[in-house]
Amino acid sequence: MRYDHLKSWWKRARQGLFRFCIYGALLVAGEVAFYTITKVGRIIPQISFLFQYEWLVDPKLELGHIWDIEIHTLFGQASLYMFFVYATICVFGLEPAYRFMKKKDVPLILRGIVYMFIILGLECALGWVLVWLTGCQIWYYRGPGTIWVYTSWAIAPMWFICGLISENVINLIDSFDELKMNVYGIAQTGSGPKNQIVFISDVHIGPRGRDGADAGWFFGVYEVYLTILLHKISHDRRVRELVFVGDLFDDWLYPPETRPLSIRETIASWRDSLFMAPLRACIEKLDAVWYISGNHDMHVRQDDLEELAVGGKNMRLVDHLEFEKSHVLSCGTVLAVEHGHEADFFNATDRHPEAIRHLPLGYFVARIFAATESQTAGPGVTVDKLLRAAYSRVGTATLVDKGGESRKSRMGQLFIRFFIDALLAYVNGKLPDERHLNNRTRIYLPSVTGQDDGQDYVTVRQVKECYSWLLEDWLKTRSTSFFVATGKNGLEGYAREKFGPRDWKLWFSRLFSGKPDDLFVIMGHTHSSRLEYVMDRQRQGVYANTGAICKNDKQRGPSWVVVTDSPKRARVRVKKL
Repeated sequence: MRYDHLKSWWKRARQGLFRFCIYGALLVAGEVAFYTITKVGRIIPQISFLFQYEWLVDPKLELGHIWDIEIHTLFGQASLYMFFVYATICVFGLEPAYRFMKKKDVPLILRGIVYMFIILGLECALGWVLVWLTGCQIWYYRGPGTIWVYTSWAIAPMWFICGLISENVINLIDSFDELKMNVYGIAQTGSGPKNQIVFISDVHIGPRGRDGADAGWFFGVYEVYLTILLHKISHDRRVRELVFVGDLFDDWLYPPETRPLSIRETIASWRDSLFMAPLRACIEKLDAVWYISGNHDMHVRQDDLEELAVGGKNMRLVDHLEFEKSHVLSCGTVLAVEHGHEADFFNATDRHPEAIRHLPLGYFVARIFAATESQTAGPGVTVDKLLRAAYSRVGTATLVDKGGESRKSRMGQLFIRFFIDALLAYVNGKLPDERHLNNRTRIYLPSVTGQDDGQDYVTVRQVKECYSWLLEDWLKTRSTSFFVATGKNGLEGYAREKFGPRDWKLWFSRLFSGKPDDLFVIMGHTHSSRLEYVMDRQRQGVYANTGAICKNDKQRGPSWVVVTDSPKRARVRVKKL
């Protein structure tokens, strides 16, 4: 529900008038610039086809000479009537169309075509209205493609582009409402039914930095972000449950020769931090606080969470399949919630008998990467960038058959060897000579009760040997959907598969249907928030990604997901501070 829907009709009308004025003022200024933009566009061969329309004004107004003025003077013109024309097109045409299509999973190209026809139709109609009112042609078109004098197919591509640009303006204006909702949510205790479930992922609370030093991905302002968010949740009476969708804690981001803390030790080290009080308040006040593990906390156990118990209640560790079985909303919508790492070749839990404590190769990649923490890695160095750098070097390697080995097996061994060597080379380039890593470098393993095998550490060489079969196994079984699914849109395809096979006929039949969604798929892992409406699959629903609370270079500020339960139709929103 948008904030303006909670207002009285009079306040909503005032807000509509405000938007009307904003659109009108912006686009009148845009029309003044339009003349110079058109002149420049016509002299650029690659895009000149977009600017071949003949846009003119009534000859008796003697304003047609504007097209003959030199480009560098930046002159343009507009009638004040255009304020009302543009504002009417935006408020009564583009806004409703965008909000409708946003919820119906309408592809971008089709959205642009709809906007184009809306603008063409209203432009033509309003042109005739202005002639009737003023007796003058405020604008008209001439030449091939002209439609009823006041619009033209020649300008249709421009309106296609402008319509898509308008989505960003509408989102910007709506963001002010979202800000009000967030501020009011923090300031008040909340009212109404207890029908909200909040999903948070990728906080990555790891080792605590000494003397305020950066440590891992969670430090400084991110601790404040988490504190504010948990305070808001604990004081909002509408919130029924809180779900951590993996990577709340982190035992991966430790330099190779440092023994990682257990999850229990990590929690204990943050005992006096700002966020602990509101976290315990959530556990105490809400109906339930759930914990679904991710890849960076895949060894978390219920016993580890005892540190957080309060008033006889505790956070509940649950498998994502168990959670799905117990969470069907009152309208029948099923909640399918998982971290998302099981779709990822590098980060999925490894069931192979040779895998070291079932840790994926991504664990050792992260440990090697962590050697650059607080060193000379420089700003913006991330695991994703390291992976891309390693891929580029692997891509230049020559894979040669060796006697007695299958090509796939040989390829797998070479891939792992070259990949880790490329990763070491990249990391060593960021480290002083005395800290360089090599095949003999020890990677100390975490202490996990019940899973320890007496092995305190492995060497980089052992990692190469233990995971040499990985590529061959993946090529044979395709046990995961992607090689690396941590890109901004990395889980979109995997999430959509959960809705079943694609069928465009279903999309058309659902376009004007008010039927409740069948499924909400909620994930984290990518550190990039996302909201996708799925209408063209066997099951209708929404894929939402929580984004992250920790430091990352994929989005600005923390984000989370809120599901609002309702007997008629549940809703999903991605929210940001």
